[in-house]
This record gives sequence, structure tokens and C-alpha cells, in this order.
Amino acid sequence: MEVMEGTKFLASEAKSIYLYEGIRSEVLKCNADIFLNKQCLAKNIIPKYANIKFPATSKAAHTTQKKVSLIRIKDEITFLYMNLFDGHTN
Repeated sequence: MEVMEGTKFLASEAKSIYLYEGIRSEVLKCNADIFLNKQCLAKNIIPKYANIKFPATSKAAHTTQKKVSLIRIKDEITFLYMNLFDGHTN
């Protein structure tokens, strides 16, 4: 957290300041993760966490693998929004 030099806080305010810093960093990380996932969807990129591998020997298997990966990314975006608005953390 950026604090102006010369600013003094009471010891009783320390808990509130650290709580604010923790919540702020969680929200910023969640927003960054949402942005990353949306950019991956827009640019048709599959991140490593969404790459689900199984034997792909046919065209149907390749199509299924791509759709499963896209569903995984969309589910992750939904989960992150629920975290952001409900205040739950991992």
C-alpha cells in the first residue's frame, strides 16, 4: 500500500490497514485473472491449466478437446466473478 511519507498511524489502526491491503491485493489478483481468461477466449488461446488431454485419435476427439478447454475457461471466469462479488477466497 502506498502511504505518504510523514503519515502516522495508531497501533489500533494497524489491523484495519493490513486487512485493507489483503483485500485489495486479492481483488487486484482476481481482476487480473479475469482479464487473462477473457483475453485467452478472445484470441483463441488455451492456457496450460485448461488444456485437458485425452487420447485424440479422431476429428470428433479433437473437437471435443477444444470445446472442453473452452468450457473450462468459461467456468473459471464464472468462478472468479463469484469470488470477486461474494468475497470468498480459494
